[in-house]
Amino acid sequence: MGQSTANTAFVVFVAANLDSVNAELHNTKAQLNKAYDTATYFRQVSQNGHRHLKAALSNVEAAVKQTNKLLVLSKRSKDATAAAAQILATQILQQVQRTTTALEAAAVDAIDGMAAANRIACMQEVVAELETTTIQNQNVRTAANVADSALLKIQPAITVSQHGACLTGVDSRPALVAGNERGTNGKLEWSFTAIGANTAGTASGQPLTICCSTQAEDTPIERAQCGTPETQIGIQGGKVFTTTKLTGHRVTNGDNTEYNELAANDKIPSRKTLNPELKLLRKLEAARAAIEALSMDSNATTLAQAEQLKGVIAKALDEGKGSYSKTETKTKVDAFLKELFGDKEENVKTTIEKDLKELKPPKSAVRGNGEKKLAAIKDPKALANAQIYYTVTGYIADQEEKKNQASPSCPTKTDKTTEPPKKRADECKKHKTAEDCKKKTGCDFDEKKTRNAFPKLILIKKMKNRFLEI
Repeated sequence: MGQSTANTAFVVFVAANLDSVNAELHNTKAQLNKAYDTATYFRQVSQNGHRHLKAALSNVEAAVKQTNKLLVLSKRSKDATAAAAQILATQILQQVQRTTTALEAAAVDAIDGMAAANRIACMQEVVAELETTTIQNQNVRTAANVADSALLKIQPAITVSQHGACLTGVDSRPALVAGNERGTNGKLEWSFTAIGANTAGTASGQPLTICCSTQAEDTPIERAQCGTPETQIGIQGGKVFTTTKLTGHRVTNGDNTEYNELAANDKIPSRKTLNPELKLLRKLEAARAAIEALSMDSNATTLAQAEQLKGVIAKALDEGKGSYSKTETKTKVDAFLKELFGDKEENVKTTIEKDLKELKPPKSAVRGNGEKKLAAIKDPKALANAQIYYTVTGYIADQEEKKNQASPSCPTKTDKTTEPPKKRADECKKHKTAEDCKKKTGCDFDEKKTRNAFPKLILIKKMKNRFLEI
C-alpha cells in the first residue's frame, strides 16, 4: 500500500445486523371489535412484512454499491492499496451472496404470507359492507289491491360506504384502538367477523315477516300494529345477515409457531376459507424470523482479522499447503495483513475511507463535470464505467511500463559520458512537448520523434473519447 497507505481502515457501510427488520409483525394491543378493525389490522401485518423484506433488500443493495466502489478504488490504485480494497470488496461480496440466497427463499414465503394477510383483510372489508344489507319495510296495503303496479315487494337494500370499505376519508382508515395485550405467554389471539343468514321472526310484525294489520291503506309498518290475519298486509323488514365472532390463535413454543384451525361453522368466511390463509400467514412469520437472523459485517477491522481470510491467505502464501495454525505461516500472514491494513486498530480509519470519500472519477468515465466524488455516486452504470475506465487505463499503463523496461525509448543520446539518474519510463513518457521533457532531469526529448512515437498518449485519448460515448 506504500508508506502513505500502510495503515488502513474501512467504515461500517452496512449495519452489522438488519435492525430495521426487528419490529414485530403484529400490533398485539390493537382491539379487534369490528370487521373493519380486523381488516385494518391484517393490512398492517402485510405492510409490516413488506417493510421487513424491503429493509433487508435495501441493506443488500447498499452493500453491493459499496463493493462496487471498492472495486473502482482497487482498479484505480496500485500495490497494497489495490489489494486491500480488493480483499475488502471480496469479503463483503461473499456475505452479499450468502444473504441474497437466504433472502430468495425467505422472500417466497414472505410474499405468500403477505398475500394471505391481504386476502383476510379483503374478506373482512366485504363482511363490513355486507353487514348493512337489509330488507326494506313496506307500508300496509289492502290485500285485494296488491297486484301489478301496486305489488307488495320484498326489497333488499345495502348501504355503500362513502369513501370505500372501512375508510373514513380518502385513503384514511380509523386508527386501531389500543387495549389489553392480546399476546401473552406465547399465545396471540385474533377475532374474525363472519356473517350468516338472519332468522326470520316467528310472529307477524317481527323482522323479515309479513305484517297483517287493520290499519288504513299505506300506513307505515312502524304504526301498523301487526297481529292477527286481516285484510291489510305489509312487509316488516330487517337485517339479512347476522354477525358472529370467530377466534383464531397463534401459539409459539420455542422455535415452533402454529395457528389453530378454526372450528367448523356455517358462516362466511368459513373455516375452509380461513384456515388455509392462516397456514400461509405462518410462512410470513417464518420468513420474518429468517430475515432477522441475517447479518452482514463490513467493518474493516473485523474483516481484516477474519479467521476465514487468514486461512485463505495462508494457503496463498505457502502454495496451497499453508495453515494459519502453523507458527511460520502465521508470521507471514500477520505481516501481509499489517502491510495492507496496518498494525493498530485505530489506524484502520485513514486511507481507504478517505479515498472513497475524496476520489473523483474523471468525467469521461462517469459524465458530469468531473467533480462528483465516488462516495456520492449511486448509479450502477456509472460505477461500472468508472471501474472499466480505471481497468483499461491501468492496463495500458502497465503494458507501457513493461515495454519501456524492456527497451527504454526516452533517453536517446549516447554521447553523454555522465548522465543524471534516469526517471521512470512512465514519468518520462508523460511529457508531450520538448519543453516539458527538457525541464525534467534525466529525461531527454528526441526532437526527431513524432507524436506517433507515444502510442500510450494516443490510446488514452481514444479511450477517453470512447467513455464519453458510453
